[in-house]
Amino acid sequence: MALHVQVHILIPSQLDLLWSEVQKSISCVVLTNECPRSRTDDPCDVRQLEAQTYFASDSSSTDWEAIWNVSSRNRKGGKSLTQLIANLLDVKSEVKKLESGAFVEMLKMEGFLEHRMPLLWVYVYCAPCVCHLHTALVIAEYLYTLQVYAHVRPDDRLVSSCCTTVDRALGLRSLLSGVWEWETTAAREDFNALATFLDTAWMDRRLEHLDYEQPYTHVEDGSDSRVIILGEADRLTHLVQKAPGRIPRATEIWRFDAGSGPDSTPTRSFYGRFVESRLVGQQLVLPVENQAPRLLQQFDVSQSQISLGKRPI
Repeated sequence: MALHVQVHILIPSQLDLLWSEVQKSISCVVLTNECPRSRTDDPCDVRQLEAQTYFASDSSSTDWEAIWNVSSRNRKGGKSLTQLIANLLDVKSEVKKLESGAFVEMLKMEGFLEHRMPLLWVYVYCAPCVCHLHTALVIAEYLYTLQVYAHVRPDDRLVSSCCTTVDRALGLRSLLSGVWEWETTAAREDFNALATFLDTAWMDRRLEHLDYEQPYTHVEDGSDSRVIILGEADRLTHLVQKAPGRIPRATEIWRFDAGSGPDSTPTRSFYGRFVESRLVGQQLVLPVENQAPRLLQQFDVSQSQISLGKRPI
């Protein structure tokens, strides 16, 4: 009697592959409701993603507004997504480490501080969706300082309700094409949020892998990088459940700890909830006194005293 053996090959899902890339560096997962734009007459279109990522500002101004940012615009009460993430990353504790012990003497050395910065690289992963892209760009702009370089990675492996059945790599192509076109005529002081905050080198490597079926072995090692994953709660439950715990819900932020050992089981803890805005898609008129460009604030570094001002572009 012949013996028939069935062999089942488990093919990792796209979220599994993403997890293997970021698990050593993941700081938190931010969960949202479904894409607000998917319910409008003009939903997200990955083929036109760069054109749809419209900002309420002139292309040469750093005073831009991401109108599809899903988080509360108010920064007075500490409930906005940007404020919560900044508190979670706790960059000030990293700065205090620099100002303690023998490191103080090193800080006095000419040029040492310049070569030591940044302390952290932060990467915000999101789906190629206008709302998530605007939200990720706002997070990156808020975190970007002398000590922290923050960049956005639109990832074709992440799904939003507006792009479930399309080739999401087209969104990466649209964004890269738009950035390259803008760069060809940009002057030194011109500003473009996409050109400033998108991690275009990583996007190029991702498309190289997809176009030519090249091996993709990129891994964040966790030494000086932190990863934030932004996405819809219904689509990221599988990834969040990589660490045991209750089923996550929209507007929640979950902090992750990969553990110290190579075979450590990741753990997660509930960090808090952010307030979603009901003004998504609406352009706000800012008071004149609030319209100073944030990215051009000067920073002051004097020996062991490190300012937390914005890094000039």
